[in-house]
Amino acid sequence: MIKLVEKYIHDNKYFPNSEEFNDYYNSHPDYPSLYAVTDTLDFFNIENLAAKVPIDQFDNLPEKFMTLFSTEKGEEFIYITSKKDASITYLNEENKTTTITKNQFLSNWREIIVAIDENENPIESKISSQNKFQWTVIFIIALGLTVFTSLFIGFSWVSLAYSILSLLGLGLTILILQENFGLSNQITSKICGVTQTDKGGCYDVLSSEGAKMYKDYTLSDACLALFGTFSILSIFSIGNLLYLQIISIFFIPAILYSIWYQKFKVKKWCPLCLGISIVLIGIIIISFLHYDFSSIKKTLISLLYFTLSFAFTTAVWVSLKPLIKGYFELKKSDRDYKRFKRNVNTFKAILDTTQKLPIQELESLQKIEIGNSSSNVELGLFLSPSCGHCHKAFEDAYHLFQKFPKKLKLSVYFNINIENEQNPYSKIYEIIVEKYLSEGQEKAIELLKDWHINRISLENFKKKYIVETSEKSQSMILSHFNWCRNNDLNYTPIKIFQQKLMPNDYNIEELKYFINEYFDNDKM
Repeated sequence: MIKLVEKYIHDNKYFPNSEEFNDYYNSHPDYPSLYAVTDTLDFFNIENLAAKVPIDQFDNLPEKFMTLFSTEKGEEFIYITSKKDASITYLNEENKTTTITKNQFLSNWREIIVAIDENENPIESKISSQNKFQWTVIFIIALGLTVFTSLFIGFSWVSLAYSILSLLGLGLTILILQENFGLSNQITSKICGVTQTDKGGCYDVLSSEGAKMYKDYTLSDACLALFGTFSILSIFSIGNLLYLQIISIFFIPAILYSIWYQKFKVKKWCPLCLGISIVLIGIIIISFLHYDFSSIKKTLISLLYFTLSFAFTTAVWVSLKPLIKGYFELKKSDRDYKRFKRNVNTFKAILDTTQKLPIQELESLQKIEIGNSSSNVELGLFLSPSCGHCHKAFEDAYHLFQKFPKKLKLSVYFNINIENEQNPYSKIYEIIVEKYLSEGQEKAIELLKDWHINRISLENFKKKYIVETSEKSQSMILSHFNWCRNNDLNYTPIKIFQQKLMPNDYNIEELKYFINEYFDNDKM
């Protein structure tokens, strides 16, 4: 479903980082529910509406939206791309476009929708632009190698056809391996007919016993070694094509076995596997067109080149596959761990185990408040001017506030003994508090950002902000210090969320996964 959501938001000119967008959705505690979708949209500041809409209000819905729809495969989310008086056009999870009459649509419509407004200030993701640049570079390199081969080594239509088929076979094999590794791919999903309820024929064929060769190695691995070898030999024109006349003989039984196994054993078709068979048939045809046994020596030399290249490619893949497989398994485990850790009930349970704090005393302290003072979601920080970790804590907290300016209240306290005159940094917070008391929140934010985020030097800070401090500001800081000392909190930064000491298992940045939940619950 997330691919449809991405398509929908892109059409409305929202371009969040695709990797982060997918990671947040896939690691959401309620994955793969509708709530996971709307919460992901909320997290990326994409205003959305999820609602149940009666049929008589259908005409009032926007031109494009996502909705729940009954199909032959069951209920699934679809993306309405066009809504006319007499017809509806939609895109399903297989990336297939369908147009039906309005009456047909309404008879199967489940009345649940997700809608967003078009972005008035679109900014395309930098990552997306970087990926486009990388693929452009790869394309230019491949094109350059082809031109070099044609101009300096020799050109023939047979060699060109062989090169194209080799690269096509390599591309199909990579798609198959992605399927084996459990990677979601829009191209593979479209070819194999993958949906949320059906993994498609490719999965059934590729995961069957007939696809296995030895231990964790399958026919897909053999195809990668084979087409990898073909591609290397064709691009660099090593040897000639005489080796095809020998090895093509072995392709015929492999093709027949593949078709028989899909038809009679699995009883499902794998379009990617059929594509590999078609490529091999093409290579067999080329080998017959290029049929030449006039020189046994040339044929043997050509076969030697192929054997050495195949052995090299196989050895490289055998070495790399466990590492690649381990990486994706680790990534899956990490996603499962994140899904558990980002569950608000898990967070609340861990938060309840932390040290109990005297809340009434804490609330009586005067502090610097940043954000919505009426919000019930509060993050408190006790900072020290010379503490390196405090710089990071305040920076993360301020960025969190910027993300949730209406939902989060940031309270800043200071854990420093200003009576220690030997500490050259003690004046920093006196200046900040004095500015807060005299000029308000915005000025205090400016000073806190200068010290903790911009990290200007002590000398430059004192030059920039020349202030005579008062007893009131000193008394405020001293009350913070005494509260920490009375509660055995002799370190910084001290992080307090919802009046409870934050657990070490979580950092401030991770609070972004819980702000909406706490805010919504407090509203209710």
